[in-house]
Amino acid sequence: MISTRQRRENVYGNSNRHWLGCRCLFVSNMKRVSSSLGRLVKVSIIAWLTLFPHVARTEPRLDIISVDGLFAVSDEQVQTIYADAARYFAQVGITFRVKYLAVDYNPCIYKHSLVSRESELKCFEVFTTRRSKVITYIMTPPFVTVDEAYGPQTAWIAGIAKLCGNLATGNAEEKSLSKGVIGDSRLMESATVMAHEILHTMCATHNNSAPNIMHPEANRFTQQYSGNLPVLEFTKRQVKRWYVKRRKANGTEQ
Repeated sequence: MISTRQRRENVYGNSNRHWLGCRCLFVSNMKRVSSSLGRLVKVSIIAWLTLFPHVARTEPRLDIISVDGLFAVSDEQVQTIYADAARYFAQVGITFRVKYLAVDYNPCIYKHSLVSRESELKCFEVFTTRRSKVITYIMTPPFVTVDEAYGPQTAWIAGIAKLCGNLATGNAEEKSLSKGVIGDSRLMESATVMAHEILHTMCATHNNSAPNIMHPEANRFTQQYSGNLPVLEFTKRQVKRWYVKRRKANGTEQ
């Protein structure tokens, strides 16, 4: 005859063994589900990268720093200028991660002239980052000269960059100013200057064989081509080599 205590122990023992069995089965099933889910996620990622390889690319960052001053463009116009310049970057296969910054004082104001652009570029190095993935473009107000005979002001836009470097600078101007007379918009020309100089940082060199974005005087052809100058295959190959070399240097080559 089984005592009440023994019956109670048997019931508890059977219940515990049943619970342990259920728990082991549950954990085992969860492991199988987790393993299957992990394989599914891996397969999905591989399929995604195969179908959309551009997602795996590590795109360079572009810091655009606008400098306030005489006849400087507004913050909204800075973004308009970049939007126009971006068409050239798209043609060479580059999509930047853009960061907009602004300073209300030019620390290199005494070097801001047509004849001292190299000195101004050197001065602007304080704004650059040491990371090679980041290109810095300093957008300054136009160079303003004065006709000593009559006194009216004239504004000029131009740029300069470090070839295969990470720093470039160029002027931007809202309206043309010639001998004191305000004229048409120059945002399109400002975009040409930006694209030209930033392409220099991606190792694109001058090419004067025909009107194109890397012509030494590309800005002269902006209106003729409605702000859409040709991008030569030669330039595309140069930028592609720069991109591949950059990825290898940063350990991101697939």
